[in-house]
Amino acid sequence: MAIEFITSHWWLLLWASLVLITISNWFMVEAGKNFYYDRWTSRKFSIIDLQFPSSARYYAYIMISLISEDKKNIKDYTPLKALVRSLWWDFLFMAGIYPFIALLAIQFSPEMRFQNFYTYLVLLQGFAWLFDILENLTVFYTLKHPKFFLVTKDHDYIIRDEEQKERPIYFIYKYVVLFKWIFALSGLFISLMSILYNQIYTENYTLSSIRNGSLTLLILLIAIGFGRFLHSKVNKLVKSPNE
Repeated sequence: MAIEFITSHWWLLLWASLVLITISNWFMVEAGKNFYYDRWTSRKFSIIDLQFPSSARYYAYIMISLISEDKKNIKDYTPLKALVRSLWWDFLFMAGIYPFIALLAIQFSPEMRFQNFYTYLVLLQGFAWLFDILENLTVFYTLKHPKFFLVTKDHDYIIRDEEQKERPIYFIYKYVVLFKWIFALSGLFISLMSILYNQIYTENYTLSSIRNGSLTLLILLIAIGFGRFLHSKVNKLVKSPNE
């Protein structure tokens, strides 16, 4: 029953997911422009630095810097607040990107060989979504407990020289993030390649598919414009003393 609903409303669901992806991504990118973890030098960092940190110590240093900066400017728009905003928008992004990839696999799996393989691709997007949620919840937790990944007896906001060892949870976190990326990117790449093969190589395109594809591009452009309109008033970060 669910599959019949999805296949009969495939384009509508695809457009809805694209709107979610575009608008949420716009807000995440805007928030990401305000990421720095050193008030004096304004050293930039990105979500990738939190997903694949060079060490648990480096991760803790970023978090402690964000917390310290936020405490000094409680009422201002600080990098920590920008990170929190980006994480919340990421939940909306998840609701768009993983169904989007799953929709691509669902639509074209009956027309391709190895149908069970495409079914597994759809299921993998569910796991990727779950892993992404776990990743965000972990980041939220470390904003309160920045030395969560370090073996330490002092859960304060000071990193000591002896605090070098990493807890097993740190490696679990890194593998959760890694497999999230593998599941999502493999599903997206294989589905897109299947579409190109089905629509171009086999010349299976129709006037309806061309019309809907053009409408998809139009919706994407409208979503981008709407995202810019919503974010016309961007909060500015507190200027560093040396600026």
